[in-house]
Amino acid sequence: MRRTVVRAQRTDGCGVMEMRLEKKKKLLLIWTGICILVMLAGIRKPVERLCSQGLEGANQANLRSRTEELTAGKTLEFVLEPPAATVQQIGFFFTANGHDFQEGSLRILVLDDQEVLIGGQEYALDGMTDQQFLSVPVSFAELDRIPEQLKVRIGTDVVKEGPSAWLNETTRTPGSASVDGVLLSKSLVYNLTYTIQVHSYQKPLFIGLILFLFGLGVYGAGGFAAVEKRTRRTRDRRFPMPSGREMIGLAAAVLAVAAVFLYLYDTQIRIAQNTTEKAAVIPADGETMPVNEENRLVSQTVRPGEDMLTGLGVRFYIDPEHEPGLTEGSMHASVTDLTLGQTVCETDIAAGQFISGEYVGLLFHDSQTGVMDHTYRIDLAFSPELWDSGLEIMTGEEGICVNAYLYFNIFLKRFFFFLFLGVEGFLCLFWYAVIVKRVRLEHVLFITLLFCGLVYNVLLAPQMVPDEAKHIDMAYRYSNELLGYESLGDTRCLMRAEDAQTEFTASPSFQNYRNIYYGLFSAVQDDTLVETKISSNIEGSFLLYAPSVLGMTLASIFSLFLI
Repeated sequence: MRRTVVRAQRTDGCGVMEMRLEKKKKLLLIWTGICILVMLAGIRKPVERLCSQGLEGANQANLRSRTEELTAGKTLEFVLEPPAATVQQIGFFFTANGHDFQEGSLRILVLDDQEVLIGGQEYALDGMTDQQFLSVPVSFAELDRIPEQLKVRIGTDVVKEGPSAWLNETTRTPGSASVDGVLLSKSLVYNLTYTIQVHSYQKPLFIGLILFLFGLGVYGAGGFAAVEKRTRRTRDRRFPMPSGREMIGLAAAVLAVAAVFLYLYDTQIRIAQNTTEKAAVIPADGETMPVNEENRLVSQTVRPGEDMLTGLGVRFYIDPEHEPGLTEGSMHASVTDLTLGQTVCETDIAAGQFISGEYVGLLFHDSQTGVMDHTYRIDLAFSPELWDSGLEIMTGEEGICVNAYLYFNIFLKRFFFFLFLGVEGFLCLFWYAVIVKRVRLEHVLFITLLFCGLVYNVLLAPQMVPDEAKHIDMAYRYSNELLGYESLGDTRCLMRAEDAQTEFTASPSFQNYRNIYYGLFSAVQDDTLVETKISSNIEGSFLLYAPSVLGMTLASIFSLFLI
């Protein structure tokens, strides 16, 4: 009789537990429906997007053709149809034509089709550079209609030597321009900004997915599941084995993440790793040298002053007034290291490889290091088919335009692969903790936060966060105090030479990730202490910087690289 009662109680307990579990599953389905509604609402609600017009086909290489100089009495007029009622501003690119203005001003007026002034600005000419962008705010708010046309009138009060506006040499953009009634054959380089209402899909889908994963994580961790079930399953085994259905789910998730990473690698990383970091040796000044019989042989000597080189590049321009594209002929190029007395590059460049405004890379047979004091000579020989074909060499003050290729970004492949392994490893750990082990929710949160923190420290390089440089300098001060180094005041500090030379940019760059990749767990080559200028002392408490100070101190003791 007693066994029958106990069995009946157990049966009733299992029934209650199953009823609770079914109820919780229904709640999970309701949460899924809420996530879908959030996604649909986000997709349906339009968002504002900023658009631009007038810069199509324009780049620095094309900023070489300009209007005649604008002086007192001359008016440059630009007319176009507004693309939307939400026009915000319109601006133009100007050049000082090499003049050093001491006085005078440039005036930009914006009128509607009924000659009503709707925007205007006056700029002083002193300090104008050869690539100056000047804009005027525009608003239709005070008008009771949307004008059919916008008229922009530009003039100056200088008498003899004045500025000019840049012209677009490759693309015909909306609008027409004229100087004193004479229509220009080319478009102005301008930038008209306006906003439009669009339906966004990516952000709502991402938000809905995050909400769904949050609910699924709570459910798997026991937030919606009965406590008795989690206790009974984990009571017999500390590390329970997953079921076949759970393994199938994990395999599907792993394959989905792998597919995403493969897509990113094929569309982003594979292309980026074949790029090189560049440094200008002779920058362009807007002038060019035509390739003709007289200039069939061109030679340029340069001293890049870089410690590492994989090649040099020469910048070319193709005159759009000639036949579009080059199909015949070639250029024979060689680079000689005059310091070593040996040829480091010799190649032939076919006509079809020239792109207007881009550099032609002359890559070395082998990368060079320790060549900061080396001098190089670039020799170019053009075949007769390229003479007078519209091909031109862009030049600077010291000769033809040259840049230095420092190194290829091949490290991105390994960097991306390690990131892929980290994400897949976290996915497996998260899946086991939530689906199989069903650990408590606070443990799942700890695992997730730890992983997100590691990804944050990998993707956001030092000094990318505002004011982070000041905090790094403060931690370095405290580390010096622990090591017994003397203080040099509020604006100077003793640093290892390699730490002082390492630079991080405030925005994402290959240089940042290269510093991280090659600096992580590597030894410092030069630990000589040098006096370095740093941010002023912010007087933060030592306790706030204790983890960073401890890490810096250990790195100094064991001669590890600081990042």
